[in-house]
Amino acid sequence: MALYISDDIVLKDNKIYTAESNSNLELSANSSGVIHINDSLQIGTGATVTTILDEDAMGSDSATALATQQSIKAYVDTLGDPIAMAIALG
Repeated sequence: MALYISDDIVLKDNKIYTAESNSNLELSANSSGVIHINDSLQIGTGATVTTILDEDAMGSDSATALATQQSIKAYVDTLGDPIAMAIALG
């Protein structure tokens, strides 16, 4: 059974569809609200993401977590100068 939210939006089999060709489907919270994904997120056939970490040392080594931009920058900054490292390592 399908629930038609409007002429273009359909909720069926735990999926939200847009019937309009080549259109965006946007989830938007009101004002400063947050959209919660309670389990995992998969885009296309890519990897499934279960969390976003703010972890500067990148110690968890997770195959299902994304890192924040701040975490990536902090991690790269700790590596020092990549050219000097390459020369030192030979």
